[in-house]
Amino acid sequence: MSDLKKLFRATKLKELRLAPANTMEDPIINRSKYSIALTQGKKHPIHQEVETYEHLKTKYEDFGIKAKLPTSEGVNTNIIVGDIVTRFKATHYERDSQSSLNKQKFNFYNFPVKELNSEGIKKSSLFEEVGTVSYNLAEINEKFPYIIEALKTPEYKKKFRQYCLKHYPEKMKFKNFSANNFKLELEAFINKTMISEIDQIPENVRGFGGLTYSLNGRLSTDPNGVKHKHVIPSRMILNNNYMSLGFVSENVITGYNPKLRYGSKNVLKLTPTIFESFESSGNLDTARFKASDASLYKPVKQNIAKAKAEKEQKTEDVPKEEETVKETETVKSRILDAIKK
Repeated sequence: MSDLKKLFRATKLKELRLAPANTMEDPIINRSKYSIALTQGKKHPIHQEVETYEHLKTKYEDFGIKAKLPTSEGVNTNIIVGDIVTRFKATHYERDSQSSLNKQKFNFYNFPVKELNSEGIKKSSLFEEVGTVSYNLAEINEKFPYIIEALKTPEYKKKFRQYCLKHYPEKMKFKNFSANNFKLELEAFINKTMISEIDQIPENVRGFGGLTYSLNGRLSTDPNGVKHKHVIPSRMILNNNYMSLGFVSENVITGYNPKLRYGSKNVLKLTPTIFESFESSGNLDTARFKASDASLYKPVKQNIAKAKAEKEQKTEDVPKEEETVKETETVKSRILDAIKK
């Protein structure tokens, strides 16, 4: 059995459900305005983010992944997803039970995948062919105008000259040092020293695989500890499917129905295949992640019950139709008998 299969067999991940809609509100209003779950009690996690400052790392290293979620009797533990992957920041993944063992398990199997562009770290086999993005001067002027302004200062002019002396000494001997003569070298200098690693990762590979929940006074962490800089790559598969961290999320959203208890049936189903993560879109600002051994979402069972009820109705309708046929036959026979007489 592969390490990946061992990980999935030891992990209880069933489904993601969006925070329930407010049935009193107009259904046209964007979900983001009431994206926090409205039915949470005091014993359930509170939606709150705590920033991981550098000076707090050593103090709160044991918090987060080693802490269990609060539970109540007869109720399965729920995790609230308070932050979703964006191109500018990574979210953090955290388990709710068997925390110290889970941390060791993820470290042992090298999950999540390693950071892109980190020196001395081998890339995951999923992302071996993923290269970094290099920008030309026109793109730099459009996307990073502050870099062009910084290059006009004496400090960065000096740094660029030292960079050229170190990497292109032959060219410095035979050509005048100017921006026109060193355009390619200037692009290389900017991409290597002035653009962050996150901006050099292609947009379709950005993001951190997984989820995060937030508790009062707790840090958001990932299975390998507190993260500050790097982004774990994830990749879009289809329109609503993303992959990283070993899961594929499928977005299944039904229409608004005020008769339902939570207003709507909006479900994100996770299937433990070899990929996954998902990104924020208009109505996915907050979701509920439920860890249990139960089968998939209850409406499936309800649909089965409806199908059985419909079958019973059909069987009940059959004898009624037969009775009406008999009645029409008796009427016809009476008329014929009357005519004969």
